[in-house]
Amino acid sequence: MGMRLSVMVLAVLAQLAACACAEEPAGAAIPQPKPKAASVSFTDVGLVEFEAPPDAWVIRYTLDGKAPTATSYACCTPIRVASSLTLKAACFGPDGKSSAPVAVECVRKPAEQKDAKPKAAINVDFSATPDLTEWALRAQKDAEEQYPIMAEKLGSEGFSPPRQIMLVFKDDPKLQIAATGGTTIVFARSWIKAHPTDTGTVIHELAHVIQSYKRKVPGWLTEGIADYIRWWTWEPPERRGRINPARAKYTNGYQDAAAFLYWAEKQYDKDLVRKLNDQARRGTYKDELFKEYTGKELDALWKEFVESLGKK
Repeated sequence: MGMRLSVMVLAVLAQLAACACAEEPAGAAIPQPKPKAASVSFTDVGLVEFEAPPDAWVIRYTLDGKAPTATSYACCTPIRVASSLTLKAACFGPDGKSSAPVAVECVRKPAEQKDAKPKAAINVDFSATPDLTEWALRAQKDAEEQYPIMAEKLGSEGFSPPRQIMLVFKDDPKLQIAATGGTTIVFARSWIKAHPTDTGTVIHELAHVIQSYKRKVPGWLTEGIADYIRWWTWEPPERRGRINPARAKYTNGYQDAAAFLYWAEKQYDKDLVRKLNDQARRGTYKDELFKEYTGKELDALWKEFVESLGKK
């Protein structure tokens, strides 16, 4: 009897083992990311490329040396890097399983000649909105091309603008247009689908990244400078909205303030925006600076600007 029981137990164990093997066959091993190089070296912006993962798997990565998680950014294009760092990547499956991380060493070498207009490493994550792939790639291209121009226009002595920037695209009903936090810009799918030609939003938000204000600055000036960069250094003139003198206020920010700043530069000080931006970045902005830079009080300047609109 005891021997028969032992045989039955062994048979059951063998059956369980067979089931386990059937559930996780050898061919179902978790894939690992396959970088095209174990290390990359560069002088300006480096590229880290991976082979495409199996269907339904996503490569996620970090740039701070920590192991990626399910919420880390997805690799949607070759990953741009702007400094020496250890990139770590892992494959994530639809069932939540992930591979062990793979490391790629990124080494930035000093350039023989300093570039007066350094480039930025701008990455995109549109994994949650695949229908925005084309728009996101265009946004990345526009941002990469405009960054050196914008960084020069908003430059300050001793200030180095951020060079590692992330563009994320989400289907988030709480997000109206876009939001910038630090060096990350998040775009709303709903806005892009409703306004597919509004690529200027990318430039406006990128300006916020470069502004890098650490202290409280009047909202009208922050948004006015960002829209100044968008509408007077990037957008074609025919796309600019007309300013209504009966309703406009510089405290409205955005295009009202941007048009005012552009006018004041042309009339009084060609470096006005650069100077105001520098003071805002240093945390020393005050309305009295308009008097110092142009010879006129802020409200007097605004009144003159509004009057000029009626003459057009």
